[in-house]
Amino acid sequence: MARVLPSAQPGSMAKWERVLGPTLWPYLAAALDVPAADGEAWRRLAGQLGQANLPRSALVALFLARQATTDRFVLGDLYCEESMWWRALGLPDAPRLRVARRLYSEPDASETVEESSADGLTTLTRRNAPARFDEYCHACATDEFPQWIDEARTVDLDAVDTPIGAAEDLSFLVLKGGQVAMRLDAWVRGNASVQFGGVPVIFSARGARPDDQLAALAINHLRYLTIWSGADLVMVETAADLDLEPEPLRQWIDSHRTWSRRVDYVQIDLARPEETIFADFRETHRQDTKRGLRLMDVRAWTADDRALIEDYLHLKAMIGRFSFDTIDTIRDSLAAGRTHLWVGYDGATPISAVLTADHGTTTIYSSSVSAPGERRPLSHALVWTAIQDAKARGQKLFDMAPLQIDPAFGTKHAGIALFKRGFARTRLERTWHAVQVR
Repeated sequence: MARVLPSAQPGSMAKWERVLGPTLWPYLAAALDVPAADGEAWRRLAGQLGQANLPRSALVALFLARQATTDRFVLGDLYCEESMWWRALGLPDAPRLRVARRLYSEPDASETVEESSADGLTTLTRRNAPARFDEYCHACATDEFPQWIDEARTVDLDAVDTPIGAAEDLSFLVLKGGQVAMRLDAWVRGNASVQFGGVPVIFSARGARPDDQLAALAINHLRYLTIWSGADLVMVETAADLDLEPEPLRQWIDSHRTWSRRVDYVQIDLARPEETIFADFRETHRQDTKRGLRLMDVRAWTADDRALIEDYLHLKAMIGRFSFDTIDTIRDSLAAGRTHLWVGYDGATPISAVLTADHGTTTIYSSSVSAPGERRPLSHALVWTAIQDAKARGQKLFDMAPLQIDPAFGTKHAGIALFKRGFARTRLERTWHAVQVR
């Protein structure tokens, strides 16, 4: 039975009636009974809002209000898959959700939790964020976003959503005098541990040495990157080819840094000859790759190949990997050339699949799923297929993510790191500075 939300209820619920407005407010009762991970139920609710001529962003407002009026607003909740969910619902600008979530989840020493005995709901009260969080939710309800939201973006924000375990690439072009003065790139790595309550953002700046004003912009972007990702730390990446040393930015990093570590980055240089790349694989991986190619029939996605996408999602379901994405959203991404999908078959039975995502001239190893059992040779074969495809399309790098990160992030994905270690002997050395931004 849906909850009844009387308008006269004191405290936070009365506040939400004001924030959501009289038209959207009645739908909050239904939203409270929709599980956060039930994508189909949220799609039905989105349809009801559409029939009521409410803006699509109103669903975001409902979701945020639902989370904020219960005890379920958890930093990092669905952090890998929620952006695909909003895209599947046809909602614009998924990063805006992260803005609001971060505003509400911003921890503070004066944080208090208040229990409402009247209806059993829990209201989280925080000193820093509530006013802007309410403002943001009201903007979602009315589809009129205040200027401070857009100030987080300079000129261009390219948000590309890829499946769980992959990277989400946020790119900013900082302009000066109409010319690109600096490009800020960030990768949110789903493979990292959530020990800190969120995922790290890997940040790098490329371009001309920024002056003090541009350095201040970069600092602001560092903060907003964590808002969008729900992360607690920013991993500021520096290397010989990264010019990240203007005085204000260096001082800011130094004053907020918790540690610095060298990180081996697994990236395959696709400019090298194919046989040289393959020779860099460990012997066992080369044999597994050859064996896998003999054992299965590999099919690449082609236009309107719905069955291949269905088989990919079926494999994900077999191993319990839930996805908010739909056949249509995967197809749209494939058709646009943002992602690429291969499925391996034993006869007519799908047994393994790999999906990659293009971010500029870099192809990222995004998602790999296989039917239960000893499937390592099959996975290796599909990854090699994806590497060959990226090279043939003129991509410059094939990114298999960091080989390992600081032990503070745990060893949850040691097996994945071992897999990557065997696939590429050539590594790029980087230094990560863990910057505490909250």
